[in-house]
Amino acid sequence: MKPLVQPDSIFKEGAGLIDVYFMKVDASGHSAIVRENAKDKANMIFDLVEDSIHALVQSKKKLYGCAYADFWGWQGDGGLCVFYDAQESKANTTALESAISIVEDGLPSLRQDLSKQQIQGNLHLRVAIHKGAFQYKEQRGSIHSRDLNFVAHLEEVAPRDTILISRDVLDASAPRLKQSFRKLDFSFEGEEVYVYAKHFSPLTLFQWISRIPIEGSFQMNTLSQRPTQIDKAMMIRHATREVVDCGTALSTCSNYLVTREKPGAYRQHVMELLNRGVDYICLVLNPGAEITKVYEKARGEELVRKISLSIDRLRSFAEEVRDRPGKFKVFAYDALPHFACIAIDRRDEGLLLVSPYMPSAPDLKVERGDTMHYLLRRQQDEDLYSQLNAWLDYYMTNQRTTQLV
Repeated sequence: MKPLVQPDSIFKEGAGLIDVYFMKVDASGHSAIVRENAKDKANMIFDLVEDSIHALVQSKKKLYGCAYADFWGWQGDGGLCVFYDAQESKANTTALESAISIVEDGLPSLRQDLSKQQIQGNLHLRVAIHKGAFQYKEQRGSIHSRDLNFVAHLEEVAPRDTILISRDVLDASAPRLKQSFRKLDFSFEGEEVYVYAKHFSPLTLFQWISRIPIEGSFQMNTLSQRPTQIDKAMMIRHATREVVDCGTALSTCSNYLVTREKPGAYRQHVMELLNRGVDYICLVLNPGAEITKVYEKARGEELVRKISLSIDRLRSFAEEVRDRPGKFKVFAYDALPHFACIAIDRRDEGLLLVSPYMPSAPDLKVERGDTMHYLLRRQQDEDLYSQLNAWLDYYMTNQRTTQLV
């Protein structure tokens, strides 16, 4: 992290300082503002953001007589400010009061500027503060610190328009400042975290809980609706061994495979996989099974007809690619379907695209393919990955499963 100005003499080559305060500021909404406005307008507002925040910090530095309070970098939508004084209380108060002023005074003023200039988009700020030590490298004008890494991570998960501080910062604060912060329910990277919000609400807590990795949980890509044909094509294109496509009717997949529309991205990529010797396996619900009739009635749709049409299309595609190095196979399983899944190299460090089926009711029609989709790798959660693979094995090897192609 390179400084904008030459550090004061308190920072010397190889020197290690403790009780240094790091404040990370980010202008949330930057990307949308850049996208929705002319370049000169977007640049102007973020010049104002930087200048305003810098001025607020300098006013607090002067007010509390802090020896050092300066930004060590600003990259478009945010930056890092370093606070230090031989009297730690000065650095602590200057950092916290700067942050509160940024949220309380700077943000409303900046939003007024947005309105006056007819800038499209919503501006939000996230601020995080942590204290710790660092090593200064004068030759490169940089600092190295695990505490600096932590505050950078903390800012990334901060709810909008809030200030997050660590327990170390809170413990060193004056009583009047401590009262302004509230402990958050879940720790972050092993640290207790406290929040300040001008208008505190449950939404602040919900944002925090949904953004951080809670112990025992993991994060993965989630799509609120079915991925597009292009998305799915990009996901399968790097398979090296096998793709397993498991669903109820596979209506969408079978349409992709027999379409003559151009560019036909999914069909094209399946063809390329088969040419490279990668197998493609389809799993559909057996249209003649008793469970299918029960499921069809519960869903309130002509499921048997849909499955039969898909099987016809899959047979047609199988005939077209029968001489390819990779094998195209179709199985019909006789079991209650619980989810749809595209499994790519599932025995290796592959990828699962999973969509759990939601129940249906007369007044709640939910298309199976339009429910949420999750992208999961083995390293993200071995147990869940293994459970899903076990279900695929069950569908493929159950004694009532039959190979159609």
